Amino acid sequence: LIVRLVAHIVSRPIREEAREAQASGSGGASTRSGTTGSGGAVLIFLPGFAEINELFRRLCRDPTTGDRSKAQLLPLHSSMQSHEQRRVFRRPPEGVRKIVIATNIAETSITIDDVTHVIDLGHVKEIR
Repeated sequence: LIVRLVAHIVSRPIREEAREAQASGSGGASTRSGTTGSGGAVLIFLPGFAEINELFRRLCRDPTTGDRSKAQLLPLHSSMQSHEQRRVFRRPPEGVRKIVIATNIAETSITIDDVTHVIDLGHVKEIR
């Protein structure tokens, strides 16, 4: 279900999304030329590293989200090296939607300024 939702977001024309955002008064991500860039990023919260890896593999196999000309898939977890973690803060190329897959720990510890879509399953790992 998550793969289908993310594929739907990625497949939406970015210019159409910008028009909808402007009509609703929420603005939209602007580039220096005044046109909408990559649209907003998608941030997906999952409970752990195994879930991040599984969703990453599924998104890579999907024809829409796995297409690098349309989507930039970025897993984010504390066990990753810091230079890999910093990639989530960079803007993607024009016309490419950034998809960050992170643990819910990131929910309170980082801010990714171009996120416009958040998917939070509400699942949490509990230590017993």
